[in-house]
Amino acid sequence: MTSTDNEDFSYKRINIFTMLSNLDPFQQLILGVTAIALIMIILVIFLTGSPDYKNTDRLNKIIKFVEDNNKSTPSK
Repeated sequence: MTSTDNEDFSYKRINIFTMLSNLDPFQQLILGVTAIALIMIILVIFLTGSPDYKNTDRLNKIIKFVEDNNKSTPSK
């Protein structure tokens, strides 16, 4: 990489920041929320793809626990 290539790269990086700062605040908000959502989706895909992943499904456990407690208590 020559010095002109390095200067060109830094100029492009500054140009991207300038472009993002010229967006309206609402557009910046939408862009930020979209970026975070994509990161979260990628994280979920990565974590569920792990060989040690177990779907514990806590909601089903809670529902079964509540149903079992309702069955075991006598009706008056």
